[in-house]
Amino acid sequence: MLSRPAILVDVDGPLNPYLAKPTRCPASYTTHRIRPAGFSRPLRVWLDLSHGPWPLSLAAATGADLVWATTWEHEANKFIGPRLGLPELEWIGFGGRGADHRDGHHGKVPAITE
Repeated sequence: MLSRPAILVDVDGPLNPYLAKPTRCPASYTTHRIRPAGFSRPLRVWLDLSHGPWPLSLAAATGADLVWATTWEHEANKFIGPRLGLPELEWIGFGGRGADHRDGHHGKVPAITE
């Protein structure tokens, strides 16, 4: 349980522009081939390595803790954080429901509010 405010960090969308044209890596991003557990083939992930300092400086300026709130869950510490220069962060487990959208709510909402 965190005793300070938390800044929730997502990967797909905010850090990895996965909806960009699949054949064109956005300027300033680099391509990474990452195979998380349960995947038979690597995923293409685009990251801008200059983005790592942003959440760190926001956390320092606000006195908040950074927490992974991504369907990557604990694997964000293995595959994403080190590439961006982020330390190991606490993470929210979604129990496989992180991508669900039911009753007008994102599947992450129950775990985040809990």
